[in-house]
Amino acid sequence: MKKILLLAIMAACINQAGLAQKLIIGSKVPDFKGVKWQSTAPVQGKAKLVEFYSATNPTSAKLYSNLAGIQSKYSNIEIIVLYREDNPEMSQLASRDGSKYLFGYDANGTTYDALGVKFLPFTMLIDSKGNLLWQGNLSNINDQVLQKTQ
Repeated sequence: MKKILLLAIMAACINQAGLAQKLIIGSKVPDFKGVKWQSTAPVQGKAKLVEFYSATNPTSAKLYSNLAGIQSKYSNIEIIVLYREDNPEMSQLASRDGSKYLFGYDANGTTYDALGVKFLPFTMLIDSKGNLLWQGNLSNINDQVLQKTQ
């Protein structure tokens, strides 16, 4: 009985993670419609690392510092921080790091919904042609994946 219960719980968790995002690796990533950019919009024809971020999510905040390491090693990748919350923490972060990363405010959740983002932290790596190379938790991305953008 315990094995059946454990298997049912594991299947539910796997199913939820699989349903969390809509895109398949290699598929075209939709435009970021409805996003209000803090400074400039993303450049077409450039690889992008998109971090779906929440200042109130402790794991998002903890992993945020990983973006600097990626940026210093992969200057060809444009780093985008997308957020849905309008609060002082996000305003401060965007003011402080707005020269390093692109910050986009998705107030209505249009982009989050279009991409099927249901949990945070969540990261997407997009090639220069707009195709999804990788998706998951920022702590799991590695050099082998990031080198695919070069």
